[in-house]
Amino acid sequence: MVLSVKNYRRIPGANRRIRVGIVGFANRTASSLIPAFLVHAPELDFEIVAVSDIWNRRRGEAGTYFSEKRIKIALTRNNEELYEK
Repeated sequence: MVLSVKNYRRIPGANRRIRVGIVGFANRTASSLIPAFLVHAPELDFEIVAVSDIWNRRRGEAGTYFSEKRIKIALTRNNEELYEK
């Protein structure tokens, strides 16, 4: 069997779905960035999986925001923790 590039793209792989981590959670993120991401996520096959923010308050707001949308995410204190996820 010969696999062409066209056929190869149809094979699902471990790296097919893009996992996005957001650095910083503020009003602009919640009102513009995330809604735009969520609109295009199904067609572009990606998901938001984590938010990093150094402020406890902002991490809490991110947790509440995504919980209300029934999206499970990891909350991290800094970018190093985010990258480890």
